[in-house]
Amino acid sequence: MPEGRPDSGDGAPLPAPAAAIAAHHASGGPAVGLGSLLWEGTAYPGVQVGIPLSVLNRHGLVAGGDDDGRTEVVRLLAERLSAQGVPVLLADIEGALSGVSAPGAGGDRVRRRAAAAGQHWTATGFPADFHALGGLGGGIPVRTTATGFGPLLMARALGLDHGQERSLDLVYRYADAKGAEMYDLEDLRAVTAFLGTGEGRADAGPGGLPPDAAGELLRTLTVFDARGASAFFGEPGFDTADLLRTAEDGRGVVSVIGSAAVRDRPRLFSAFLLWLLADLCQGLPEAGDPGRPVLVVLLGGTRPLFDGAGGAFLESVTRMVRHVRTKGVGVFFAAGTPKDVPEELLGLLGNRVVRRADAEATATVTVAGADGTATTPAETLLRAPESSAGPLDPADLDSAVRGSALYLRYSRADDRKSAFEKLVDVRSAAEAVSRPPSAGRGASPAGSASAPPLPAAGDEGLVERVAGTGVFTALAGAAGRPGSTVGPAVTRSLLGVRGR
Repeated sequence: MPEGRPDSGDGAPLPAPAAAIAAHHASGGPAVGLGSLLWEGTAYPGVQVGIPLSVLNRHGLVAGGDDDGRTEVVRLLAERLSAQGVPVLLADIEGALSGVSAPGAGGDRVRRRAAAAGQHWTATGFPADFHALGGLGGGIPVRTTATGFGPLLMARALGLDHGQERSLDLVYRYADAKGAEMYDLEDLRAVTAFLGTGEGRADAGPGGLPPDAAGELLRTLTVFDARGASAFFGEPGFDTADLLRTAEDGRGVVSVIGSAAVRDRPRLFSAFLLWLLADLCQGLPEAGDPGRPVLVVLLGGTRPLFDGAGGAFLESVTRMVRHVRTKGVGVFFAAGTPKDVPEELLGLLGNRVVRRADAEATATVTVAGADGTATTPAETLLRAPESSAGPLDPADLDSAVRGSALYLRYSRADDRKSAFEKLVDVRSAAEAVSRPPSAGRGASPAGSASAPPLPAAGDEGLVERVAGTGVFTALAGAAGRPGSTVGPAVTRSLLGVRGR
């Protein structure tokens, strides 16, 4: 055998072109093994193809084939990453990947594929937590506050047009400047309602929110709330550091997030995924190019992330993906074709696994090199996943959710007063003689001396639901006093999420 040429694993030399590809893919360090090299239809089990842990933060793309084929690749990546001790965030809106925690089914077909791929196949379940937006549909609840979510992602979740986006942005800017903490949708509606009043417009100054714009936004928020969205906003807010966990045996925990309850609202789901990424990025230190990632995010169903998105939104997502790499986080997008990913973002995805539509269990693998250049594409016979291909039985899923160390922390929503309501309580106590206590959340403002005129004809019912809340009343009390605020000003970071 010529010196330096890799062999096939049984002592036979590889053809020279195949040997060159194998040498190009040899990493010399820990890697996520994907399978064995294929050359002219022959698998070489002794030549393994994979993605080195050191380049996983250069992001990646899973494309080609059908939905089932891409889902299998995503499951394989999650398994191999967990086995290497890397935590994984796995987006699963369809509920097809919950079986990652259960051992798979073997059989002769699986064993033949595993042998050709150079794999010692063992039925294995991987450590996993199961999350759901607001806990709807079963799962550890994922929530954040309306302030924390920010205007850009809220507009995306609401499906607003450009004009409505500008109205929502004005509401957030006003609340941020006033230090107004909006814990939930009711708080957001209250600030919107206040800005629609004459007093609110005067306090906001030039460019304030016109009454008809306030009314339109209030109606949209009310419909959003009526569809169950109130469950997604509030406290306790999800701590994204909980995604960076390993199990007692050293394997990375796979945090599966998805819910059948939001299957028909992919924009809402994708907006929350982007919030998780943006918030996580803020909390992590700069890592440069670490030897291994602190987390890998696997995003299936890429199209809803960008469907109908404008240039400013895409620019913000691209900037965030570029920045999160420096924090040691890798992001993999799953798409039917590379064309489903915006061009400016596609250029950041250095690792590629593209399924072949004409052959089962095969893919073309390209890896980002340490110098930024890509390796020669390698045709690969993929390993057989070792976890279950189907979803968990509902009873098993419920047991896994309730058995998680995170369940008690997030399972029950707090009925916490907003900063406005606390402030109003203090003011009410101090002025009890001259003014009655502020009404509770949702009470009618009738008889309240501090309630400004309602914003727009036809919207009185919507406004009355929030006009007596502490949010509304506190803003009314602070209005008209130069420089007055109701709390510390709020700053914003990537994708408009709340700055830390």
